[in-house]
Amino acid sequence: MSGLMKKLIFLSFFGIAQFSFSETVFIKYGWQIFRNAGDGRSLALGRALTAGGKGLPASLWNPANLVANTKKSFTYVHQSRFSGVVNSDLISFPIHKFTSKPFGFILIHEEVPGIPDTRFALLDENGDGKLNGNERLDSKNVTEFSQHQWGVYLNRSWVINKSPSIGSVLSQKSVLLRDVIFGIGVKGLIHQLGSHTGAGFGLDAGLRTLFWKRVQAGIVIQDVLTSWLVWDNGTKEIVTPRVSVGISGNYDLPLIPVTLDLMANIVIETEKFRMGMEWTIRENIQIRFGGNETGIISTGLGLVWSDIEISYALQFEPEVSSLGNSHLLSFSINPKLIRSEISPSLDN
Repeated sequence: MSGLMKKLIFLSFFGIAQFSFSETVFIKYGWQIFRNAGDGRSLALGRALTAGGKGLPASLWNPANLVANTKKSFTYVHQSRFSGVVNSDLISFPIHKFTSKPFGFILIHEEVPGIPDTRFALLDENGDGKLNGNERLDSKNVTEFSQHQWGVYLNRSWVINKSPSIGSVLSQKSVLLRDVIFGIGVKGLIHQLGSHTGAGFGLDAGLRTLFWKRVQAGIVIQDVLTSWLVWDNGTKEIVTPRVSVGISGNYDLPLIPVTLDLMANIVIETEKFRMGMEWTIRENIQIRFGGNETGIISTGLGLVWSDIEISYALQFEPEVSSLGNSHLLSFSINPKLIRSEISPSLDN
C-alpha cells in the first residue's frame, strides 16, 4: 500500500476521532452525490455494479472495480435529473505518477439552482411564525438560493492470490475463488447550501472475485467507519456504513452474435435489490435495462468501439412523484487516441 493511501486512511481515522468531543447528527442521505453519480452504463443497469462494474466510474460502486477498467480511461458524464431540476457533471481518469499501477480519480459537481427561499416572505398577522387562515406569502420577499456539491473520489485496487496460470484476473479460465481483488476509495465532499458551507471525508472498501469461470461476485462497504460532514455553523453530520453484496455473469447465446450479462445486488441495510441486464450485439451495440433499490426502472444504449464508448441512459420516475424523468449521457475515450491525433498535427 502506497504512502499516500496510508496518509489518507489515517486522516479518516483522525477525523472520526474528533466526534467523540462534539455533538453529532446521524443522517441517511448526506452523501448522495456519490450514490447518484456514474456513467451511462451504471444508471441504465440500476447501479447493480458491485460485481459487474466496467470502466473507471464503476469504482464508485465498488473500488475493486478499478482492475476491470478498460483502456477507454478518460470519461466525461453529464446528468440531468428530474426534468432538469438537478444537473451534474463527472470527469474521471487514471493517475499513473505515484505508483506502477494507477489510481482512479473522479471529480463530480452537482447543482440545484433557483431554490425558492420563503423564510422572510410570510405576512404573519398573529406573529406565531406559521401560515394560518388568510395569511399568505409576499412574492416580493421570496428570494432564491442554490445548492452546489463538489465531490472527489480517489481509489486504488490490488490483486490478491492471483492465479499463476493466467495473465488476466478477469480471464474466463479462472478457478473458484482463486483471483480476489481488494479496493479502497477515499472521498471528499464540499457542500454549499446558500450561504452555508460544509466539508467532509469518507472511505469505501470492497472485494471482487471470479467466483466461477464467467461468474463474478463482489462485496462493498460504503462509508466505512462512517463518513462525516462538518458545516460552518458547527453542525456535524454522520452517515453510517452501508453494505452491498452482488453477483454478475455473462452467457453467449447460441447461433447469434449476442452476449447476455446479468447482475444483481442486495443492499443489506434496506434488504432491497438492484438488478441489471445488458445485451451486447456484435460487440458494438449494448442494450441495457435495470432497476435500483427504490424500484425505479431505467434503460439505456451503449455504442462501443475499441477506443471510444458513448452511452445514454433514461431513468423513469414514478408518475406519483411528479419530478420528471432523468437523462444521462457519457463519453469515454482512450487518451492514446487523442495523443496520436495531436502529435501528427504538431509535427506538421
